[in-house]
Amino acid sequence: MFHRILVPLDGSAPAERALLVAARLARSLNGALILVRVVQPSFQSATFLSPALEMETQILPENLDRATAYLAGVTQRPELAGIKCETVVLVGYPAEMILNVVQSGQADVIVLCSHGRTGLLRWVLGSAAQRIVHQAPVPVLVLHQQGPAPTTDDQRPLRALVPLDGSWLAEAALGSAATLVSLLAPQGQRIVHLVRVVKSPPVESEAAPKPSPEARAREAALLEAQDYLSRTAEYLQRGPLAQLQVETTWSALVDQDVAGALVNLAQRVPTATSTEDMGSFDLIAMATHGRGGLHRWVMGSVTERVLSATKLPLLVIRPQEVIVTNRLNAEPSIREMVLT
Repeated sequence: MFHRILVPLDGSAPAERALLVAARLARSLNGALILVRVVQPSFQSATFLSPALEMETQILPENLDRATAYLAGVTQRPELAGIKCETVVLVGYPAEMILNVVQSGQADVIVLCSHGRTGLLRWVLGSAAQRIVHQAPVPVLVLHQQGPAPTTDDQRPLRALVPLDGSWLAEAALGSAATLVSLLAPQGQRIVHLVRVVKSPPVESEAAPKPSPEARAREAALLEAQDYLSRTAEYLQRGPLAQLQVETTWSALVDQDVAGALVNLAQRVPTATSTEDMGSFDLIAMATHGRGGLHRWVMGSVTERVLSATKLPLLVIRPQEVIVTNRLNAEPSIREMVLT
């Protein structure tokens, strides 16, 4: 996992912020970087009567040479010293080309910045980004131009926030999140924090002599979430995550706004159901599929809100569809899924 790290670049300094994190991952595993630059077709020369070959001979050679020289220069930077680097220049549209490289089995993870000149701005903030995040068969670590990089020091550990909804599909994010933390932080400074947001309608008065059915239902859902998180954290601590030496903590929240609750927790903003200061988080890790809530969080508007509202790095994991298909009639355990 994470041995071959793909970094899309467009020549801008913001896009190059991904290089530092990618380099740290590569050094931790003696892995390799795959630096990719996509040269997009010029719409000015593309017409219904203009064949692709004619467009290529008229426009692409100069752009291709410039892109090749740029990537060659990036490989010589001091921060990449001693790391094996491969460079790839492609012609086409960014999302499609990046997915082609990944789907050919050349990369284990994608690390990119959410802002960049021209191309990258559209990749991450527009429809192309949705394709990369939703369709990439490998984890995607999205960094923010003005946000922090996932780092640690001698004073504090590296902490990853992992939202769960009780499904094994959501739990698929745990392995990648724990692995990332173990690669970026030294032993004793690695924490994965599990959180489950119970989406419950507001209760008018919890101080009433007799709790309403809504209040009882919310309390039951919160207790169930707490029990699930406690059992999951205990199992992970002495099971799959033991080899990674990652500490596991957890919290359960009640909130109508799932995305808002996640952002508030990540940014240490007290909520109505939790005023405890849990410390700062360095990244959020989410699976792209899940039963009930998590399916909406990542595949719909909620994940866009999380991505746009927080400057923390976001690690998005898409469970393999073949696993989902083969297990439609069986509920896998955390033991089976957490480190896949």
